[in-house]
Amino acid sequence: MGDRRTIVCEGRDDLAALRAMLRKRAAEPVKGESTAERLRVKFTLRELMIEVVIAQGKAEIPTRVRDALEGTVGERPTRIGICFDPDLDPPDGEHRFLGSIPPPGGADVPILPAGWRPADPVVFSSADPAEHCLERVLIGGILGSPAASRFADWVGASLSSLLELVPGHGWKRAFRIWGAALAPNVESLVDRLMQDSGTKEACLAALERTPVARMLDEILA
Repeated sequence: MGDRRTIVCEGRDDLAALRAMLRKRAAEPVKGESTAERLRVKFTLRELMIEVVIAQGKAEIPTRVRDALEGTVGERPTRIGICFDPDLDPPDGEHRFLGSIPPPGGADVPILPAGWRPADPVVFSSADPAEHCLERVLIGGILGSPAASRFADWVGASLSSLLELVPGHGWKRAFRIWGAALAPNVESLVDRLMQDSGTKEACLAALERTPVARMLDEILA
């Protein structure tokens, strides 16, 4: 296998979204390396080995990037991508959490951070319009799919009531309410959205209009 490329993400929902986007680009999972229990999932594309590393939250991303740069968990990659939730940070400050990476010796490896920031941000119920995250991107996809019509009013009212009791993280709370409506018995709503014929096309299109999609194209070039 030729070049190794690494993508570091916040969690398993990011992995599910990245998996769909990588498959759209004809990348194939390596057998035995793509179970949900693993924190490192490998894909191949042409002569590339693409490894998606799952951090335990946003705060751990810099550590996982340093590990990759230092080659402590395998062959050193030639490019590193990062995907994360910008949350309430503005575009000009959304990378502050990365701190001082790359470390000495890592400057020769391009590092491409990209936030889950929708191109056309949707407004939904009482969720904060300044907050950006993967959940907001996917809710934009859901609202543009046939699945939305039956549940949008109920989810919106439920979210408003919930945020009166427990303010904050509106898009993440909204996403869980959508999960209760669309797939109450499914562990990963993101996987379900990317496989169900009623939501797959709209949700994948929403993902492809984010900076993460552009980062993937650069990583795979």
